[in-house]
Amino acid sequence: MREVALFLSATAILLSQWSLSFHVVSAGYASTWDFCRCSWVTWEAWSDCDSTCFGQRVRTRKVRLYTGSSYPGCDEFTDCASGDMGSDYTGCNEICHNGGSSTGTGCNCVTGYYGSCCPYQITCGQPGTLDNGHVTGSVYTYAASVGYSCNTHFTLVEGSQTRMCQLNGLWSGTKPRCAFSNTCSSNPCANGGTCTNGIEMFTCSCLPGWSGVTCAEDIQPPVISGCVSNIAVNATTPLQFVNWTAPSFSDPMGNEIQVSSNYPTPEYEFPWGDFVIQYTAVKPSNAMTAECTVHVEVRPTPCEDLPVPENGAVVCNDWRTDYGRYCQVVCHPGYSLPVSVNPDQWYVCGASGNWAPVTQGSLTCRSYSFTNSNTPSMNNCSDTEFISSAKTNFISNIKSSAFSEVCNDYLDLCNSNNANVMC
Repeated sequence: MREVALFLSATAILLSQWSLSFHVVSAGYASTWDFCRCSWVTWEAWSDCDSTCFGQRVRTRKVRLYTGSSYPGCDEFTDCASGDMGSDYTGCNEICHNGGSSTGTGCNCVTGYYGSCCPYQITCGQPGTLDNGHVTGSVYTYAASVGYSCNTHFTLVEGSQTRMCQLNGLWSGTKPRCAFSNTCSSNPCANGGTCTNGIEMFTCSCLPGWSGVTCAEDIQPPVISGCVSNIAVNATTPLQFVNWTAPSFSDPMGNEIQVSSNYPTPEYEFPWGDFVIQYTAVKPSNAMTAECTVHVEVRPTPCEDLPVPENGAVVCNDWRTDYGRYCQVVCHPGYSLPVSVNPDQWYVCGASGNWAPVTQGSLTCRSYSFTNSNTPSMNNCSDTEFISSAKTNFISNIKSSAFSEVCNDYLDLCNSNNANVMC
């Protein structure tokens, strides 16, 4: 009988169905190992690593066995050993790049790198260009930074001056832009205005009389000179001639000025009273106006106070005395005026500045008690009853006199509180 030795690998093609035989294989060697006179062939070379990072490689080996009629059932690898004994595996390329550390099955990458063996570095890409400016920095990987600056006459706005590449692969902040800031270069301010540069804008500080964005708006009103002060005159006749100097108007910008007045000439004959002289200047180019207002006060010439009679008093109106004074003389109780003097006489201050009728020196109130020639003199206003009576009688008398108009025209003033008693 002839014996044949076969060299079978764990992956050998199975024999035909009729020649198959089954054997119990327990964790390694088959029960027919010795019967089939099995033996191992030297391991083949290791295969290439199946990955560049933490891969695996394998080596295989064959088994030698005898077959033939003398060794029935000895036909394949599993007649000698289990299939796993024909292969051997081992790890390969167990290396962490860029400073990464091994965990045995992979890598812990340092910040900024990623991948199984840390071969890749985080990058944020080119940050873009800047119109009218510059971008500094040519490294775009994690933790690198780029800076932005603008050309002359431009200013960095609306973004970050420096940006950094982040772990998420994006640049921090926002991309800025360069805005034009030499805005006064075109001399936009007119009429002597001073220009101040701004970001894509300018500001004009205008000279007096000019306004607007570029100081082109004329806001200068007419300029007044020689506007006279208020005028107050005393008249000795019912009409008083008054003259004055008319004001002048001009425009520093050289534009036309139109002037009007309620008194065409600077003179007029005024009656007693209050008057307003009005000059109005209009500048047609901007419709601005200027006014000169003069108040004229014409009053009759005032009189000096009437002399107070001895032992008596003078009672006068104390309202609107600028238009006229109306007085009466009264005596203290126990005294009377001389028989030659009318006790109801009115003394009126006229426009001439003199009293009418004209008084001849001081009047004297004389005692009318013939039994007592030593009646004390009364030269003060300490007798309140006398003062109150004098005021009340005065108001009553003037209302019924020829001068009642001074009461009728000023009913709110014509009362005893506005009667003046001089002792």
